[in-house]
Order: sequence, then C-alpha cells, then structure tokens
Amino acid sequence: PKRNLIGVLIIVALAVALVVSANRRSVVTIREESLPLLQQVHRLALEHYYQPFDADAAQVAALRGYLQGLDPYSGYVEPDQVARLDRRVFGQRRGLGLLVEARAGQAVVVGALPDSPALQAGLRAGDVLTALDGQPLTDLSGESLASALDALDAPGLREPVRLLVLRPGEPERPLTLTPAVFAIETVTGLCRGPDGLWQHWLSDEPRIGYIRIREFCTRTPQEFDAALEPLVQAGLAGLVIDLRDNPGGPLEAAIELADRFLEDGLIVCTTGRDRPAQRYQADRAGTFPNVPLVLLVNARTASAPELVAGALQRRRRAVLIGERTYGKDLIQKAFRLSDGGELTLTTGRFGFDEPPAGPALAAAAPPGIGPDLAVTLDASAAGVLRRLARHAEALAGPAPEPATQPALSRPADAGRLERLNLDRQLRKALHLLREPQAVHAILQE
Repeated sequence: PKRNLIGVLIIVALAVALVVSANRRSVVTIREESLPLLQQVHRLALEHYYQPFDADAAQVAALRGYLQGLDPYSGYVEPDQVARLDRRVFGQRRGLGLLVEARAGQAVVVGALPDSPALQAGLRAGDVLTALDGQPLTDLSGESLASALDALDAPGLREPVRLLVLRPGEPERPLTLTPAVFAIETVTGLCRGPDGLWQHWLSDEPRIGYIRIREFCTRTPQEFDAALEPLVQAGLAGLVIDLRDNPGGPLEAAIELADRFLEDGLIVCTTGRDRPAQRYQADRAGTFPNVPLVLLVNARTASAPELVAGALQRRRRAVLIGERTYGKDLIQKAFRLSDGGELTLTTGRFGFDEPPAGPALAAAAPPGIGPDLAVTLDASAAGVLRRLARHAEALAGPAPEPATQPALSRPADAGRLERLNLDRQLRKALHLLREPQAVHAILQE
C-alpha cells in the first residue's frame, strides 16, 4: 500500500541521516532491527502531527534525503523533469532561445540562439520588448524587470508567450513565441563573424586556433571535428581548447574527444562496486596531427572535461593553464523508476592509472587536476568573460546562409582583442603557443 511505501522511504531517509551523522566519527551500520522504531515515528506523525501533510511531498523528500546521504551527485528526478535531462544529454533544450537584458529600464534583445523559436520569429539584437503576456516591461523596477526576463528562459516554460516588440524606426508589433525543442551548440569559438559563423583563429601568424567546449553531449566529438578540421587544413600551428566553466556530460563523449589527440595507450580507467574495472585505450585512427596543445581549465571545470584534461596531461600531450579543476571523478548512471521519475546514482569512479584490485579507484588528493601553469582571473574579469561568451552564443539577427568560414574579419578581430585584453589565461596560452619550444619544455618536465 502507498501508505506503507511512504513509511518505508521516510524510515530509510532517517536511517541514512543517522549514518551520515555517525560517519563523522566512525563507520556505522544501521541494523534492520532498528527500522521498526523509525517506522513508529512515521506512524505517530501520521496519527498525531498537528495538521495533515502532503504524502507525495513526503515521499519525494524521503527519496532526496536518502540520496543526499550518499553523495552530492546522486539524486531523484521527478517525472516532469526527466525529459529535460534526457534532452541535455543529446544536446537539446526546450524554450524560446531568446537572450534579453535589462538596460536603462528596458528589456533589450541581445540575440537569439541558433534554430530557436526566437530566431525563426525574426527577433534581432536591439529590439525592445515592451510587454510580456500583457504586462508592461517599461515601468518595472530593475528587480521586477529582471524577474520577468528570467521567466522567458525558465526551463519549465511550456505555454506560448505573447510579446510586444518595438524595433527602431518601425511601429510596435505583437509577436507570439511558442517554446520548442532545438539543438544547442556545445562547441563554440572566440566570437561570431558578420555572417554569424564562429571564428576560431587567435592569431594569423603563426596560425593559432581556439575552440571552446561549453559542455559535453553525445554529439560533442562530431561538433569538435567540424570546428577543428578546417583549422588543420588551413595550416594550424597550435590550438587552445577552452574547458573552463564546463559542467560535464556523458563519459563516452569525453573519452572520444581525448582519443582525438592520443595515438595509443591508456586514456582512462573506470571501476565501481558492481562493475568490473575497464580500461579505455586510444586508437590511432582519427587522431589529429600532433600540433602543440593548451587546455584552459578553472575551478568550474568538472567531471567529463576533467577526464579530458587529466588524460592529456598525464600522457604529456597538452599543457594545462588556469586553475585547479573542481575535482569530480565520479560516474553517474540513470535508472528509471516506477513513477516515471529517474534515479541518478553514482556507480563508479574514473582515474588515469591502472585500476587497483579493490572495488574503487582512490580519489585524488587534493581533489581536482592542477594546471601546469597557474594563472588566476579575478572575479570581476571572470564575470565579464562569462557574459561575453553568453552574448557570443546568440545570433544578432536571422540565421545566415551557409557559407565557408572566411579569414579573420575586422569585427571578429575586435572581438578577439577584447577577449585577450580581459583574459589573462587566454593571453598566456597564446604567448606559450607562439613559442613551441616552450610548450615542449613544459611537457618534458
């Protein structure tokens, strides 16, 4: 019966809470004999709590309490959120794809994401939103305006949104946008050119390229190939791969990307209590030319990008510049539950040495991957760079016609100079790659 199921879940959550508390001193095992006592607590709450309570909410709280007692990465996904997480794995999102900022009390469009409803509707940078679902956006306070704009990008947005749009030199016009599923770009460049295509050159002489991986999804390796191959054909002399602020993604995508730069040998080992140790080896097929390589990392580089960074650093294939990474070497697996929800459970760990005989790989100490060259950014510069990167993701106007990526244009050159002026880590990477012997010397240390 549902009542008994809820009771058991709450009992388990309380048991885990006791384990977590006790683990601060020593390892403690909760005996089955103690569960009836916890079940009494639940029964007493049902009978004597001063007011009725939501049994479903209690069930979800029990599930989350249990999983929080395991680690920060295991969790329960409610049924209405499962599709959103599935889309992210495949590099998709559902929404409007509209980037708007509050400027001088107005809601100003910065741009629209590729293939999004906002771009297909013809919204462009400089448009002003004067009303949202009948509510004026011009007379709101700064906080109220920001709250209204956040609603436009909410992941749970499902209903059509009615807007009034004012474009300079044109009369105000109504526009209805319907949230839809569209692909997101997980691989980007330095900035967009006038044609809307990503620019990947940091310098023309020598020809130093730049590719940013925002996050990992199943098609990220193919997106990366599409960005890198034209650079190789144009005489690439060195490459910067930006993994900063990358929150992770599928393990397989990270292994596949690391394999692009290793001809043979070990990439990574994985193991867990219910899974045999597995060694992933590099394959010579599909390996890119051995150009000097720099990876940019920071404290928000977590999980999948740490696998890439750790594998290439351990094999002395790339120089890491920036800050120590987040330190998440754990692997999660999703299990579908009977209620339509999903259990995300940590089932393994990855590492860069041969797997030990024990059930799990030892965690690194200290956590994370240290850079070869430590270069820090102050909080202000890091914030501005994240804002610039987000703006660059949006197209300023309707989608461009397909075209071959041109040489570095003046607008792209201006964007490059702006980034280099603000970004000490990127400047260091460019300076290092201009001296290949310096890269070689670091890798030989």
